[in-house]
Amino acid sequence: TAKALPQTVKAIDTALSGVIKILGYPTSFLGEYANYSLQKVKNKLSIKLNGKDNIVPPPIYLAAPLLQKCQFTADSEHLHSLFANLLATAMTEDMQELAHPAFIEIISQLSPEEAKILFNFPDLLPMCAIRFQKRDNSNHEWGAPFKYSSEGKDYIPHIILYNGVKIRTEDDLRKIGSITDNFARLGLIVLDTSSHFVKQEHYAQICSVMKPFLSSNACPPNDEAVLIPQSANLTDFGKQFLKACVL
Repeated sequence: TAKALPQTVKAIDTALSGVIKILGYPTSFLGEYANYSLQKVKNKLSIKLNGKDNIVPPPIYLAAPLLQKCQFTADSEHLHSLFANLLATAMTEDMQELAHPAFIEIISQLSPEEAKILFNFPDLLPMCAIRFQKRDNSNHEWGAPFKYSSEGKDYIPHIILYNGVKIRTEDDLRKIGSITDNFARLGLIVLDTSSHFVKQEHYAQICSVMKPFLSSNACPPNDEAVLIPQSANLTDFGKQFLKACVL
């Protein structure tokens, strides 16, 4: 990693001096740990902003709560990096408008694993549900194990294959569903359970991973376990979040 230019380090210290003074950082918070967190933020800013000549003081309404929240994440690399990247965006003159204050709360409501996923987020979000439904003769155009939804219930909904998330058990699938729900709850993605992407190839991997779980003993005897192809998409708000906090 290239060493930060002295003028970059000085510009960062100058730009942050006002908000740090207002916060009384670090003495009014967690002492040495807060100081460690702040220094870690500055180190990341030095890398992110190295050589830029458009470094400006961040808005207090964003920087103050961000630094307060950030100090509790210093030992979670990806969460801490989301905060640091958001601050870097707020300190870059021609990017400040991307730095929405709601992003602070969004990061605060992510788990470390969810934060890690965002740094390698899929371009497309094919989604499936494992569903128990009454056996019938209808077939999906793609053939088994895909089916159109009919009378029954979702067994494991909102499954998306996120990069780096290992799937070994049904509990892993349910965790993925919870991750998807949280991204949707936070407004980063929108779930479409009534339609899917046109190309079957987008579902090849998820089909391969899901097939072993379709023989679940939990399926009622008169039902069949099927895959319902669905989709999810990044919202405009989610795209802005990624630009401000990840890219």
